[in-house]
Amino acid sequence: MKIFCPVLLACSILHAAATISIAQEKGIAVVRNQFDPIEKVLAQYRIPYTIIKFNDLEDPETFDHYRGIFFPSGIESPVESNVNILSRGTSIQGVFLKDDYYEIDKEKVYGNIRSFIKSGGLGYFSGFSYYLLDGALGGFSFFDDFPFMGLSGSLDLYLYGDLRSFYSTDRLSRSIPHSGWVALQSISDSEILADGQFETPRGTQTGPILAHLERGKGEAYFTSYYEDESMSGLKRFFIHRIVNREMLRKVQSRVNMWDQKYVSGIVDTVLPGEACRSYSLPLSQGRHTLYFLSSDDYFQIDIYDKSNTIVASVQPWLKEIEWPITVAKDGIYTIKIYPSSGGRFVPFAFSLGRGLRILPYWRTIILIVFFASILIGLSWIYKVINPRKYSGRFI
Repeated sequence: MKIFCPVLLACSILHAAATISIAQEKGIAVVRNQFDPIEKVLAQYRIPYTIIKFNDLEDPETFDHYRGIFFPSGIESPVESNVNILSRGTSIQGVFLKDDYYEIDKEKVYGNIRSFIKSGGLGYFSGFSYYLLDGALGGFSFFDDFPFMGLSGSLDLYLYGDLRSFYSTDRLSRSIPHSGWVALQSISDSEILADGQFETPRGTQTGPILAHLERGKGEAYFTSYYEDESMSGLKRFFIHRIVNREMLRKVQSRVNMWDQKYVSGIVDTVLPGEACRSYSLPLSQGRHTLYFLSSDDYFQIDIYDKSNTIVASVQPWLKEIEWPITVAKDGIYTIKIYPSSGGRFVPFAFSLGRGLRILPYWRTIILIVFFASILIGLSWIYKVINPRKYSGRFI
């Protein structure tokens, strides 16, 4: 018993450390903008938010009130709103800055955003707001060191990772109506969720369009493409991963707790007019576990193979489940989430792990036991080589 008690204690401590509360006391903010009205989509999803001004970003206390902030394209005031024009008839006599014009200290804003993300905050940045993320975290590079190289026209997107699973496809075709959009060459130390092929004045180029950055305890998302405002557009992916991030973190932590190989993670809702939500994931032959969490209602989960034959189904009437799944062969499988009658707009999250479930944190426990054994062995060898010698007078 003395051998196993420390192991079980270590397991309990690690398990407790991995448990993440999904209570969300802090709110969501959107910086007032000109070009990417993401607040319209938030309203469609019935997600409460607060509009803040660009000038508010100078105050570090602004960030204390929110768990996630959206920095859409065009958050700076347009030039024409900061000037007065003196004219007589058709003749312009002078152009003056308004008396209340205030030039924001961008270095302060960069520092506040950096602290916000590294301390656990979540941020969405689109289009012309790239410089805020680059100024805060760095790593952006552009063709010919000029950001605004994108020309209007078609945009072919190639999707990867969780975004590919979310859309159940590896390719999307979109169109950008204006030139001068932000075309990236690369973003260092980031996960590229989608790259694209597009036209520039220097010819056809390929670069990242959507990216995910993890810094400290927080995360940031950047997208060059933001034209689609539909409820099923790319914004759906970003919004739920920011607004309901704690739910996703909780189910992802289960994969880590059981030392399984992470396959994919999704957070979403079923909207009115949708019978279900469908996602495709690459699964390998063998055992998997699906970790599912609902915020408020019950769901049915079905899994189909590539021939659209159902291979597994569960409706547990529980808001949190761990569902073991055995797959007969490698392939792309479809997971469909069906809501109950009141399940519209109810957030849910799931992650999928591959491999056996032996013991929580069993790899970590083995390492602890291994290094403890080495220390005990070295201590024993030292005692053998250097036995304790007694000295003194014999009576």
